[in-house]
Amino acid sequence: MAEIGTIGLIGAMILLGITAFYAWYTHRILQEMRHESSLYRASLEKQLRVTGFPHIYCDLQPDLQTGSLQLEVYNVGNVPAYDIHISAIGTYTEEAMDIASFMRTYVQPRYRKYPLQVDKVGYYGIRSSVRFSMLPFQKRLAIASASPSAQSISMP
Repeated sequence: MAEIGTIGLIGAMILLGITAFYAWYTHRILQEMRHESSLYRASLEKQLRVTGFPHIYCDLQPDLQTGSLQLEVYNVGNVPAYDIHISAIGTYTEEAMDIASFMRTYVQPRYRKYPLQVDKVGYYGIRSSVRFSMLPFQKRLAIASASPSAQSISMP
């Protein structure tokens, strides 16, 4: 009779060990599934962000025929881009062209009342900006620069 109690105790211990192992193993599988789910969710959120917002790509190249710079703006996203504001600052040196000659050559008379000043390093600049209400998806916008390029200002 004592043997049956011992065998029952050993069987219960084995069953307890197997149950503990499967409980630990199930917990580990659940943790892996939660981790994979969070990775999948993060990946899905990134994909939704990519498809839900416009993606703007800009390319600035010299136009050899006119001697100016041309800015090309591409919307490679899947949705249109709204309220596009492009601002550019052209910097020049007094060594290339003095301010008075620059103002006479490139700045319209109504804007010549605003003086340009050279900074500590010897640069001065002008600002140009343009605004568009919308750029459709998968479309390109080409903007010719109104500022003189480095090619049109020659070294003396």
